[in-house]
Amino acid sequence: MNQYRITKYNPKFRDATGAYMKPDWTSMSDIGSSFDGFTLKKEDYLAIESAHVESVMSFITEDQITALRAVGVENPGKALAPKEGQFVPVADLPEIIRSILREDFWCRLEIDDRFIHFGWDYYIYLGVKDRCEASIQSAHAKGLFVEPFKSPYLETEENHGA
Repeated sequence: MNQYRITKYNPKFRDATGAYMKPDWTSMSDIGSSFDGFTLKKEDYLAIESAHVESVMSFITEDQITALRAVGVENPGKALAPKEGQFVPVADLPEIIRSILREDFWCRLEIDDRFIHFGWDYYIYLGVKDRCEASIQSAHAKGLFVEPFKSPYLETEENHGA
């Protein structure tokens, strides 16, 4: 099992605890706001969002995943979201990823030991069987950072106090 964190955040700007130290946008709701002298425009947001979606889909394709199951669905706004336990075909993943990144709803996408998890502040965690070297290089070419990282959203016995 290979686990990664995919972000737009350059690891060289993290402190010793891993916290990102530069001011930066974390949500679609930040469009129009300024960060470190840069005003986030809708087209800038959409470009980064697309880079994330394309990168995740590259990993999914390279790892030959055909469907994932929606787990822990949270849908307070009644967005068009998968139902709890629903299997989501790969063809539907780009729109679901976009909706989660836009905070329309939230869920984990999992099957066996493979997963896509979404964290606060525009973090994506992936679990894949293969190392997916081509996908890592593709994400880097899109300006994203791929780091080996264990998902904080994994359901384990230790997370449940067992």
